[in-house]
Amino acid sequence: PEYDDFWENYTPETTVTIEYSGSSAKYSGTLPKGVAVSIKGAHVVVSSTKGKVRYRLQGSTDNGSFKIADMGEDNKKLILELYGVNITNPMGAAINIQSGKAVYVRLQQGKDNFLKDGAVYAKIDGEDMKGAFFSEGQLLFSGAGNLTVTSIGGHGISSDDYIRIRQNTGKITVNSVKDGFSTKDRLVMYGGTVNITSADEGISVSKGGFIQYGGSLAITTKGSKAHAVSATGNVHFAGGLLDARVM
Repeated sequence: PEYDDFWENYTPETTVTIEYSGSSAKYSGTLPKGVAVSIKGAHVVVSSTKGKVRYRLQGSTDNGSFKIADMGEDNKKLILELYGVNITNPMGAAINIQSGKAVYVRLQQGKDNFLKDGAVYAKIDGEDMKGAFFSEGQLLFSGAGNLTVTSIGGHGISSDDYIRIRQNTGKITVNSVKDGFSTKDRLVMYGGTVNITSADEGISVSKGGFIQYGGSLAITTKGSKAHAVSATGNVHFAGGLLDARVM
């Protein structure tokens, strides 16, 4: 039943590379039919009705973002490859996935990636944007690279569906003024090294449970009423290492 959660079973047919450089960004690769890329400064918006596309992000900007627009019933799954990228968006999420379909997040081995939001989010009619890395759909992490997420305005990593951290995932570090990880359906951790420092819940699951099968999980929460892990469903530890602290 979890076959579709593995990017290996969703082979990309084309790759679009987005490269950030200071106040600008550019894309390379041939855009397949159904994919359009709009760039203003270093803010990139992809409108896509095409499946099996890999978007590779690299480079650095202190005023940019990456967004997948909502295409309604034509939304498709995508592979998002973080290939040594550093994005700060002073006005909202660094990565904003509005499509509601699964996102296979690949952390390229040997690459360090950094995402940071702004203290105040610019409101967009009809859009929900809850964290520095936000997705309406599932976030499925894999790959032996590193990811550091800093949120000063919202949650760190947030999904309106569920989050899976696979066994071969590298190191994910989250520092957040709200929840470290915030998701609705569930969060399942099979591996990787996850370090969370948050002012609110370390991990929050609003409509489901949390399961840790493996990996190393360290959580420090600083809120007076915060929890390391908060879930409406079961909280189950079946393996791995856990270090949870409330300061």
